[in-house]
Amino acid sequence: MATPTTDHLQQTSDSGLHHALALRSAGMIEVLRVTRLVRKASDMLSFTGVPTSSSSSVRGLEVSFVEGEAPAPGFDPVTGLLRLFYPQRERPEVERLLTSKRQRFCYFWRSRDGGQRHAWLLSSP
Repeated sequence: MATPTTDHLQQTSDSGLHHALALRSAGMIEVLRVTRLVRKASDMLSFTGVPTSSSSSVRGLEVSFVEGEAPAPGFDPVTGLLRLFYPQRERPEVERLLTSKRQRFCYFWRSRDGGQRHAWLLSSP
């Protein structure tokens, strides 16, 4: 089964959360609670956040909007920055989720060999 390399917007659900946490055994997972919008540009949104575990090094989220196919998400462990990419046409939905007053989380998973990367944006109901 082929899996897309782009991120997916999801509402928080038990199955989605449990699935994401189960991925830890097959690679590395970082979870960021998104706290504050710090920069908004025509092609990008930037947020600060708080890691959800003491072993996590994630500190921020940068969401870029691109023309054409979005590249796979990335994580820089030195700066603690998660980078997500979405097609420009998805900006209204992504921005609405990330600027809502709900609790927002970003999960990033990378396979043990680094060959696969996925990210999920989740929001509380």
